[in-house]
Amino acid sequence: MQTALDRNLLKQEKTVKKIESLKLELSNLKTQQVELENETVIKEFRSKKISLDDFLKIVRDNKKEEKKEKALIEKSKTETMKNNDWRNKVDEKNK
Repeated sequence: MQTALDRNLLKQEKTVKKIESLKLELSNLKTQQVELENETVIKEFRSKKISLDDFLKIVRDNKKEEKKEKALIEKSKTETMKNNDWRNKVDEKNK
């Protein structure tokens, strides 16, 4: 007969596996979205007459924007980690 603790541990393991599976699926979907967006952009550019210089400028601007977004995400992650560290230190002092 399984104890409540054993059942709880099994549920936790199953939940962790589901989370990992969902994270993988989300990653795959995001990759697919980027590919579909790129395909759409390429189709739009093919249908328009645009100079190579203009196209390269658009690509460069897009890369700059992506770098800015990544930097903001990293900054946000760093700030969140610092806040969590600070909270943990406060919690430890209060114990």
